[in-house]
Amino acid sequence: MTDNDLRRVSLDALRAMDEAGDLRRPADAPDGEDLGDDFWKDAVLHPPPTRNSVSITLSPAAMEFFERQGADPAEAMAGVLEARAAENG
Repeated sequence: MTDNDLRRVSLDALRAMDEAGDLRRPADAPDGEDLGDDFWKDAVLHPPPTRNSVSITLSPAAMEFFERQGADPAEAMAGVLEARAAENG
């Protein structure tokens, strides 16, 4: 299996693909066992992170600039970077 074989899809999208017959699997593949409610009772959904955490070293002048932008310098940095990324596609 290669990275090209992998993709992330939602459960709803996976179900729709299955119903449309777009999933490849052997015709004799079992549906799988019913795990029952006890199996899932302590399950916790962990959504994917919406941001990545990084550590950077800034000059005092750069840090002062972002501190002047508002209460949270990290949010100000993220805003500048997101705007720049949007400009560059």
